[in-house]
Amino acid sequence: MGIRTRKLTSGKIAYDVEVQYNKERVKRTVRGTLTQARRVEARILNELVAGKFDLLRQKQDPKFNAYAAAYAQSITWQKSYDRTLHSLARLKQHFDDQKLSEITVQNFINYRTSRLKSVKPATVNREYACLKRMLNLAVKSDDYVIHHNPLRDIKALEEQPAVDRTLSLDEYYQLLAVAPEYFRRIIFFACNTGMRKNEIVSLTFGQIKLRTLGIEIELVETKSGKREYVPLNGGCHELIQQIAGERRINLHKLPKKHLASYVFLHDTGRHFRDYRRSMEKSFTQADLALRPFHTFRHFWTSQMFAAGNDVARIKEIGRWGDLQTMLRYCHTSNAERFDAANNLGKHLEKRPAKLVPLRSGDAHIVRKQAINADFDDDDNIYKSNINK
Repeated sequence: MGIRTRKLTSGKIAYDVEVQYNKERVKRTVRGTLTQARRVEARILNELVAGKFDLLRQKQDPKFNAYAAAYAQSITWQKSYDRTLHSLARLKQHFDDQKLSEITVQNFINYRTSRLKSVKPATVNREYACLKRMLNLAVKSDDYVIHHNPLRDIKALEEQPAVDRTLSLDEYYQLLAVAPEYFRRIIFFACNTGMRKNEIVSLTFGQIKLRTLGIEIELVETKSGKREYVPLNGGCHELIQQIAGERRINLHKLPKKHLASYVFLHDTGRHFRDYRRSMEKSFTQADLALRPFHTFRHFWTSQMFAAGNDVARIKEIGRWGDLQTMLRYCHTSNAERFDAANNLGKHLEKRPAKLVPLRSGDAHIVRKQAINADFDDDDNIYKSNINK
């Protein structure tokens, strides 16, 4: 319960009044003075205590289908909107004409049990997250009778390990050697920029910006919703110049008719959105296990680390919101792990070490007398002389 001051776009001041009593919460906005806002707050509280507040008799308890339709209209801005619609369609089939207040823990467990017979736990978790979000919004609203979310304390199911998204340098060259020319360009561009599939699919010549230091890509409709820029290395610069030359497009004086022209086209000259067949064909011919397109972004991250770039710079170019997310994209090979262990050994061998031997027959007791460690300069073989 309280009053918060908010500045409107017109420059005037508004006061957000929030009053809560016995799990009933009422919000009002007052465009006047602070004294008027306090009077509204006191009046609402008195009516809540007396049970005369109008909203108490106007609370709604809609059926799930009706609430789901209203919810779908309110989230059209989401990047995962299509996925949410798919989840809503499945939830409607089970909860059907039930009211929001009739949804219980046991009801949801029955739904989850039946769904697990045909789909994986990851799919059920996505649908559970959707339903939980819907109920949370209903609880926060003043329009519905539901006061708490019955699914709040249910834990998500354990999911199977994610698909292997590692790609070695040798496998990268294998793909480039066997992939069709149009798809070879896309693999090269994805592995050298770290851009996502949808960003590459929708890339147009109008997004290519020529700068003094080089060339970069301007991304407007991004996952974060912000305008972002991706710098291109020399190889990608040459590829863009080659594609533009083949289509007789002058990047320095780009005509308006080419601003919306897609950069990457199918070998038939048409724009395409699905790389599934091209991915399957390329990985099959390279004799490699099929992996998702997002593997190329994982590969780019790992190679950026291998090239010696610092973490902050990789995060900035890769456009991640935090370091923890970025580190999930970094994979190391067995050779790199052994190299790291051997590097530590070489570092510790720079100075002779004094080791403490263990007593014979009593391994848990450490002998106080230290021994001198000698190293053979020729082959780095450790020799110890124990003074008995």
